[in-house]
Amino acid sequence: MHTQNIRRPVVIWTACILAAMAGAVPASGADEKPDQKPRLDRGGLSGGGTASIKGTVKFEGRQVSQKTIRMTADPFCARHHADALPKSERYVFGKNDTLQNVLVYVSKGLEGRQFDPPAEPRSVDQIGCIYVPHVQAVMVGQTLAIHSSDNTSHNVKMISKKNGTFNLQMPPMSKQSKTFKREEIGTMMVKCDVHPWMSARVHVLPHP
Repeated sequence: MHTQNIRRPVVIWTACILAAMAGAVPASGADEKPDQKPRLDRGGLSGGGTASIKGTVKFEGRQVSQKTIRMTADPFCARHHADALPKSERYVFGKNDTLQNVLVYVSKGLEGRQFDPPAEPRSVDQIGCIYVPHVQAVMVGQTLAIHSSDNTSHNVKMISKKNGTFNLQMPPMSKQSKTFKREEIGTMMVKCDVHPWMSARVHVLPHP
């Protein structure tokens, strides 16, 4: 699991877990909903001027299988996955009931502290008509680089309650960038109207 350092010399145990429940929806219809009970198994914390939170997110309840995505509407997408059709990333389960595509972030304990947005951008790419990664987090004011590594046209529609909605045209092999002014966790979705199975989540945090 990715570990994010926080510039704070105190141990923070509170973390909020958001499973990314909006993924690529197959053309056959809506995804079946499992019994949702994600939990965080606490790992260790390491410090020396910073604190790190480590853990494993596991899923308790009835799991559902990933749906196969049909891409025959665009020959480029279909050729990219000629060996095996991709699966929906709405729910991705691993070994020992682990759950992927989950955001874990510090929800309490940083009140009153100010952080400069990281200079290094975070990125979302379009590879084989799939958003990579499926879940991304940026800080308020940090650049989100939006790439298209595909030799086909996309559009990137950001649906947001607090940061406004925009729609970017993405020619083949192109790049755009965006920054966000407001914290927004759990309500931002990226979609492509050209390829309706494409979707991803972006979360905007008030700290790095």
